This record gives sequence, structure tokens and C-alpha cells, in this order.
Amino acid sequence: MTNTTKNAMATKLELAIYMTGLRYDEGLRLTPYKVSNGPWAIGYGHKLTPAEMRVKHDLQITPEQAEKLLLEDTVEAICIARDVCGSECFDTLSLPRKSVIVNMAFHLGRHRLKRLKKFLSAVAAYNYDAATAAMLEAKWLRGARARRLIGLMQYESDIDLS
Repeated sequence: MTNTTKNAMATKLELAIYMTGLRYDEGLRLTPYKVSNGPWAIGYGHKLTPAEMRVKHDLQITPEQAEKLLLEDTVEAICIARDVCGSECFDTLSLPRKSVIVNMAFHLGRHRLKRLKKFLSAVAAYNYDAATAAMLEAKWLRGARARRLIGLMQYESDIDLS
């Protein structure tokens, strides 16, 4: 495990919450599928690598392998979220709001998440109404995932329950 990964690791509870949201939004497919207007994926939205693409027609995974891929992809999404938001900002957000940004990092990747400048500026300013408005403007965010993530960003309390 690299220092970057160690520093970005979430608690087991946080990781479980992030992964539960991703499972819900992505669904499980044990064979490769084409994401609408996107790459090929397998499991819980794991984007196939070039090596995996070469054998995609013969590729099938088990639920256990899907969980392993989800864990690895979630850790990567946490690293992206902390990097793009800034660790100081990210670490002060409520868990549901962190979950929104991790989900967005998982779905969009680093470069597409960085393009959401209005959203990121609003989050950095702790202006969740503006962050929600920026999410509503984003073309990628539609359907049930959108409603769930927007609801978490807009209405979740910042009260620390620990």
C-alpha cells in the first residue's frame, strides 16, 4: 500500500457506507457491459482495463471478485475525492457529503470531476445550496443516482455524531 493510499484510507465504517452507495447505484453484473456513452465495465461499475478489454468476450467474474474490484475502485475514488476537493475540505465534510463526492469520483474519474469547478468551489466554501445547484446543472447527473446524491448534498446535517 502506498503512502497516498494509506493517507486516504477511510475508516471501515466510511468504506462500508461508500461501497453500499456504489453497490446501490451501479448494480452487479458478472459479465462485461457497455456503459451508456462510456466504457465497458464489469462488477459494480469497474471500468475494464485495456488488458481486460482484449478478453472481454470470455470474461466472467464471481461475486467475490466483484467485491474485490469494488474495494480497490472505492479506495481509488477516495484518493481522487480527497485530491480534487483538497484533503482539508474533504475531511471536514459530513459522511453523507463525503459519500456524494466519492461516488462522483468513482463515476466520473479525476479529470471529469475536476471540470465541475462551480460544484467544487461551492463545496470548498461549504455552500451546499450552490453545490446542489451546480449538481443540477451537470449533464452527467440524471435519474435515481442524481436524486439520491443531490438529496444527500443538500439536506444532510453537518452535525458530528461521534
